[in-house]
Amino acid sequence: MKHIVIDLEMNGTSNKFQEKCKMEIIQIGVVLLDENYEIADQFSSYVKPQFNTKMENFYENLTGISYFMVNKAPVFFQVMDSFFSWLYSLEDDLEILAWSENDLMQILLEAQAKDYEFDEFGDYVLDNWFDFQQEFSHKLFIDHRCSLKDALDFAGIQPMGHWHDALDDALNTAHLVSLIRNEEACLKIFGNVIELQTIHKNTLGDLFDFSQFVFE
Repeated sequence: MKHIVIDLEMNGTSNKFQEKCKMEIIQIGVVLLDENYEIADQFSSYVKPQFNTKMENFYENLTGISYFMVNKAPVFFQVMDSFFSWLYSLEDDLEILAWSENDLMQILLEAQAKDYEFDEFGDYVLDNWFDFQQEFSHKLFIDHRCSLKDALDFAGIQPMGHWHDALDDALNTAHLVSLIRNEEACLKIFGNVIELQTIHKNTLGDLFDFSQFVFE
């Protein structure tokens, strides 16, 4: 099985299209991890927005992506076709991993707004899409959704590249995936946390054998 780590960056849509879709993908970054969770390949593309003729200031400042950078990029359906073709060429079982479920929701909403239809393989990809942020939190008994930055800090991983660059964020998430899915490495870094949380999670019924008591 191959493991696909994905990240998207978005721009807000203009008022005219807000009812159809509030956000629009402007960059996709994807990292392929092999069976041993080693980086094997990458896929990256800017995406030309169709629901806005400018970059909103907030998102341009957040991502560093200007309208000049995306104006001549392929549009949504072209990038999706290229992405699915790249995945199909891997000729293997796949799982798709993203930091939170937001990217999957964005693809579904934008596909609907732009009349993009998924074929059988596209449906397979979407059905095998998983929220790695949730997996990370569950593994370490974190009762809230933490940011990618906080997760990397917690793991002692030095982030690479620039925040909110889709490929860099996908690479940083991939490093976390490789760590969490490696039991030995995970225990080496988080062993004390996991042990303490496991103890605290136990109830009185787990800690004592009440069968020895007689209640009258």
